[in-house]
Amino acid sequence: MKEIYFILISLSLTGCATTHCKDPSQGNVFDAVCGAMGGYEEGHREKRVHLHASKQHQQTAQQTNTQLISQYAQQQRTIQQLNQQINSLDLSIRQLHANISSLHTNSRATQQNKNAILQHLQRSYSEVTQIKQAPNKNQYSSYYKKIIEKIEVELKYLKVKTHDGKNISPAMAF
Repeated sequence: MKEIYFILISLSLTGCATTHCKDPSQGNVFDAVCGAMGGYEEGHREKRVHLHASKQHQQTAQQTNTQLISQYAQQQRTIQQLNQQINSLDLSIRQLHANISSLHTNSRATQQNKNAILQHLQRSYSEVTQIKQAPNKNQYSSYYKKIIEKIEVELKYLKVKTHDGKNISPAMAF
C-alpha cells in the first residue's frame, strides 16, 4: 500500500497520473486518486481556459479602445478641416459681400458723376442753342461770347475718371 501511495504521489508530482489512471487494471484506489487528480487538473484547465478567455477579452477590448480612439482622432481632424473650410468660405462670402457693396457704391458714384456730366452738357447745349437761335446776335455778342467761353472752359476741365484712374473727356465717356 505504501508503494501505491508513493506511486500516486510521484505520478501526481510529475503530472502523469491521468495517463496511468486510464489503465483499468490498477484498481479502485487508483480510480479514486485519478478522479481526484482529474478534478484537480480539470479545475486548473478551466482556470487556464478562463484566464485565456479573459486575456483574449482584454486584448479585444484594448483593440476596440485603440480603434475607437483612432476613429475619434480622425473625426476630430475631419471636424477641424470642415471648420477651416467653413471659416474660409465665410471669409470668402464676406469679401464678396464687401466687393459687391463697393461695386454698388462705385456704381452709384459713377452714375452720379455721369448724371452731373450730362447735366453740364445739357445746360451747355441749351445755352449754345439759345445763342444760335437769338434773333439779334450782334446786340448780345459780348454776352454770348462770355457764355461760350464759360462752356468751353467747363468742357475743357470736365473729366471723367475711369476704373483704372485715368481721365477721359466727356465725349469719350459716352
